[in-house]
Amino acid sequence: MTPIHPSTQKFWAKLGTAMWPETYHPVVCHLIDVGQVAAALWRDVLREQLRTRVAAPLGLRPDDAGRWVAFWVAAHDIGKVTPCFQSQGKSAALREQLKKEFDWPVGNKHHTETGTQILRSELVNGDRGWPRHDTQLAQKVAVTIGGHHGTFPPAGWNGIVTPLGDERWAEVRRDTLAHLARLFGVAGRPAPTLPPGGDQSVWMYLAGLTSVADWIGSNEAFFPRFVTPEHPRTDAFDVDAYFGESRTKADHALEELGWLDRRGAGRGPRSFEEATGIAKPRALQEAVDPIARRMAGDRVPQLIVVEAPMGEGKTEAAWYAADCWDRAGGQGTYVALPTMATSNQMFDRVGKFLAGREGKSNVMLLHGKAALNECFVELKKAARPDPDAQDQIYDDDRRPSGVVAEGWFAANKKHGLLAPFGVGTIDQALLAVLQTKHVFVRLFGLAGKCVILDEVHAYDAYMTTLMERLLGWLAALSCPVVLLSATLPADKRLKLLRAYAGDQIAEPAENTPYPRLTTAGVGDKITTVVPFKASKSKTIHLGWVEDGDLVGNIRRDLAAGGCAAVIRNTVGLAQHTYLLLKAEFGAEIAAGELTLELFHARFPFGRRKQIEDAVLAKYGKGADGNPANPLRPRKAIVVATQVIEQSLDLDFDVMVSDVAPVDLVLQRGGRLHRHERGERPAGVREPRVWLIEPGEKDGMPDFGPSEYVYARFVLLRSLVALRASPVVTLPGDLERLVEQVYGKELLDTPEHYASDLTVSESALREEQRKQNRAAKGVMIWRPDTEDLLEQQSQQLREDDPEAHKKIQAATRDTEPTIQLVLVYHRHGRDFLDPTGAEPFNLSQVPDVTRLRRILDNEVSISHRGCVTHYVREFVPPGWTKSGMLQHHRVVRLGEDGRSLTDEWIRVDDDLGVVIQRRTQTEGE
Repeated sequence: MTPIHPSTQKFWAKLGTAMWPETYHPVVCHLIDVGQVAAALWRDVLREQLRTRVAAPLGLRPDDAGRWVAFWVAAHDIGKVTPCFQSQGKSAALREQLKKEFDWPVGNKHHTETGTQILRSELVNGDRGWPRHDTQLAQKVAVTIGGHHGTFPPAGWNGIVTPLGDERWAEVRRDTLAHLARLFGVAGRPAPTLPPGGDQSVWMYLAGLTSVADWIGSNEAFFPRFVTPEHPRTDAFDVDAYFGESRTKADHALEELGWLDRRGAGRGPRSFEEATGIAKPRALQEAVDPIARRMAGDRVPQLIVVEAPMGEGKTEAAWYAADCWDRAGGQGTYVALPTMATSNQMFDRVGKFLAGREGKSNVMLLHGKAALNECFVELKKAARPDPDAQDQIYDDDRRPSGVVAEGWFAANKKHGLLAPFGVGTIDQALLAVLQTKHVFVRLFGLAGKCVILDEVHAYDAYMTTLMERLLGWLAALSCPVVLLSATLPADKRLKLLRAYAGDQIAEPAENTPYPRLTTAGVGDKITTVVPFKASKSKTIHLGWVEDGDLVGNIRRDLAAGGCAAVIRNTVGLAQHTYLLLKAEFGAEIAAGELTLELFHARFPFGRRKQIEDAVLAKYGKGADGNPANPLRPRKAIVVATQVIEQSLDLDFDVMVSDVAPVDLVLQRGGRLHRHERGERPAGVREPRVWLIEPGEKDGMPDFGPSEYVYARFVLLRSLVALRASPVVTLPGDLERLVEQVYGKELLDTPEHYASDLTVSESALREEQRKQNRAAKGVMIWRPDTEDLLEQQSQQLREDDPEAHKKIQAATRDTEPTIQLVLVYHRHGRDFLDPTGAEPFNLSQVPDVTRLRRILDNEVSISHRGCVTHYVREFVPPGWTKSGMLQHHRVVRLGEDGRSLTDEWIRVDDDLGVVIQRRTQTEGE
């Protein structure tokens, strides 16, 4: 047994409900735990390809790099061996004991700041079992490791005199670090070097690895407190024995988290049929095959831009590329979609795709908020602190570190980035380049994965700016990327290619026919463009209907039966239309002759999921994939917003739609006659979209609330293009129409539109410049920025609506959003259901089962007035310790469904949340 300083075991890292010395976890044990988790992540989770990618910039072989990484990460909390940290414990016995041996200077520096200063100094000295670090290297390592609570220590930290204690404190710290160096095997190993050139991505990756290792290593389900009444502290502490025990615990932790046993790597790509179950690939899928195989064989990531109309199998093509990359040594796949509804359906599709894979490939497939991670449910791995503990140590933002960890590990929307396979919204991917706390955890989670970004054409200037920065980071982190889109304007496609591959890449040839694949790798100067033939062509007839004639039009079209979709651009318009149709078709609905449904994003989450499942069951394919779905109604109307516009595999016979950007109107039209159902009812045998005539004001189109959603300039040009195209053939006319509205294609606009177009274009360009500036103001710097670690983070919290005061870490430049939980007040008490069967207590810290139920009552509101009102309301005290509820507010509802405390909200089971009070300046 190698002796350790006799005072080492006295210093605590975690305390319990009992006071020191009865129950606590010593600093040295915690450092070993976290170092062992880092070593296990490097050894068993990071595949060879990513290990080599991280090791190369440090001038090391992967095995040596793994030892250094484990040692550095283990040293993350060396700042806890200081008087300013140890004084935080409320035990008088602790202070009295330590004061007998150590001096006790006054100070209150956070342990990440003191730890950064200590680690930098010790690495430079290099006289305790490891080679000396260059001063610049030592500073980068220390700052990287010191950022494990979410932000890097500020520039100039090393010039601050901190209360570190006298030489007796320093002796214990040096002894502790020397033991860590010996245990993790860096003694006698080659010293790392600074990355050559400007690539700084390795530091962000190591910062993310440190945070994740710390969260896992702090979890008492895996690493219980070492000192307890049953296992009291003794002077004979065998650090080598504990090191071995900790390794076993770390291996067990990663096994339970589903990060091990991922077989299939290194076996070479499978055929498309083996990977997808599709015996006869379509032309797009055949075109992807050699690209995916070559990328996997060369192990050189590529950007693949897939432009194809709806129904061509883009998703399966993307997943085949991801499968080839994964089997060649990639870290998994993350699929990002525009909305939660599209994520939900994609989750099911991905689950089926992964079902035939070897090992536990699908164990951590996550999406949305509805299903918390089952592993954490069973093993209580939410990392939440003991609610009865009196001695919790808080982060610099006064939140328990366990709350931060829970927000990642229990909240699926974030954990999907850490799990081998994840499905979620685009927001979660774009947050990887915003100045949020723990932004580097997202980068760590994405590194080495194949990232699939769907419906790329749907994103505005703000999101596109963020996407360009994200592509640069994904390229630096060895991530292949597949962008899926119906079609992209040429200038937008070029920007995305250059964001990933570099500014030197030439513009693709303009004469390449659509549909097509475009590929480029980092450093390429030319792109490869592969055209392919669409599997089928569809002709859609466009007609026009006055808003007042909408009901009669639908009645006529559905006279012989059929299923219609009515898509409105705002929730308010959808609710109004639903009530109108309900009144007009009331007798048929009551008689069971017609089904009427409303689907939008402003239902409570549980109710929304019910509606979504019902819509998919009725208007998608049957359970066995048969288009002849027995659940499909004979006669039905679905009134919806944009939630059915993209990615959902739905089939309608006829459609009514507000005027929207031309590409989105055609996307909506892709839900017409989507499945082969045989002959359709008499009135709907031709695919037809009825566009609602906009009103008129001063002789010009008045788009009403739609202008809160879409730019007037785009709506005007789309209106002109759509009026000139009574018949649209897909995919033949798709690129022409998109270029007419967004690009260089000639569009013959009416003369009296000229002034309005000039003014609205100027407004759009200024708005785009504002969005671009706003995005740049909250983005992290590029990965080749030499001073990357010195960027002062705004510490934005993506889930906190109050952060909008400084430009919230939102990925969409829209109105701020607030999460509300609907609670039913009955007979003086609160309940989670309107019948009063499920009592609810605001002061309770919810367990996982209760948390699921509360989140069923969650609704996201983006109405400006509502957000302004509710952000002032308090967060229930029992929720402040929950990573998933800490920014939610409560709305108490009376018997009539109206809020008891304000005039904003009314809740109706059919309509969802109704905004009762609004002004002319507030959209919905």
